[in-house]
Amino acid sequence: MGHRALPLLTALALLVASPAAALQLQLSRPALCSIADRVLIGEVTSDEVHWTEEGGIARRAWIAVERDLRGHGEDTAELMLPGGVIGDIEHWVEDVPNLRMDGRYMLFLRDNPDGSYSVLGGDQGAVLVAPPAGGEGEAFIEALASVGRCSDA
Repeated sequence: MGHRALPLLTALALLVASPAAALQLQLSRPALCSIADRVLIGEVTSDEVHWTEEGGIARRAWIAVERDLRGHGEDTAELMLPGGVIGDIEHWVEDVPNLRMDGRYMLFLRDNPDGSYSVLGGDQGAVLVAPPAGGEGEAFIEALASVGRCSDA
């Protein structure tokens, strides 16, 4: 293969949507939905920060699921988010959302081998949704409309 084909192959590789690419490229919500294992709307009910086996810091957050838009699972979803604060040590990972306690989110998730989930697409994979009584975040109906026909079909 000649050296002229390399730029073309590189450009084609960037156009292929995959979960890994979703962490680096801005995707539309319908496109993000199509590669997510699960898309849900739910509220952060608790979280904890812990040391990982590799010596890093990670956060575990639990989400009370209000509605599944794609995929189905338990009424509570466990998320693993790299980064956090333990004592005087802070470790934040770029492009990882910092979910608010009691925040209501539309989450685009990928399955982890241990049964937990990771947020797909970085910050764009965690959309703050306004509570029913109103408040900060995107209106519920607008969030739903933004994903189009997001389903398993």
